[in-house]
Amino acid sequence: MCNVTQSISTQNPNADEIDINKAVSLGIISSGIGCSQCHELFSSINAPFMSEKTFLILQEQLGDFIDETALKVMEEADREEPELAREKGDVVSDGTPCITVIANGA
Repeated sequence: MCNVTQSISTQNPNADEIDINKAVSLGIISSGIGCSQCHELFSSINAPFMSEKTFLILQEQLGDFIDETALKVMEEADREEPELAREKGDVVSDGTPCITVIANGA
């Protein structure tokens, strides 16, 4: 009747962030559930969900993002941890900082 057409976006197109499907896919991967479980969850609230094919494509793309992010975090810790150890006095006789490293195999 009023001849007005509007578009409503689920996110700010000018924002520097990952899109909603990638964010949901990252959440799926991070929480250890799968695409089927998310389909069930979204179905319970009567909300549409991406196809399994789309999820698999995004999962592949996110693998590189996860690897790059993990590397950045480790490099940052590599710079910070020795200084924190020195500040706490956790050093051996030659001044080498002692840093406890815990790895979970993931």
